Amino acid sequence: MAEVLEGHDFRTGHGNSKYPWSEWQDGQTRKITRGDDFDVEAKVMQGQIKVRGSKVQRLTATNVQGDSVVFTFQREDETADEFRARTKPARD
Repeated sequence: MAEVLEGHDFRTGHGNSKYPWSEWQDGQTRKITRGDDFDVEAKVMQGQIKVRGSKVQRLTATNVQGDSVVFTFQREDETADEFRARTKPARD
């Protein structure tokens, strides 16, 4: 049976709010690991990071490394070109 609530703040508690997105999207490069930081497959988490970037209108760069995802979001003060320069693969 459905639970009746006295109230609910709909600005939080929906979607992927269990993740600290505001912290994670600060522009630093982070490595998160399945079992410690998230519970889904690493490829699924990679997709969630990309979706979150789209929702907040920031570019993302991600790499899956086994059960971990390395990622960064575009910084608020960073242009798209600056972000791409910061995250593009090195050339030999």
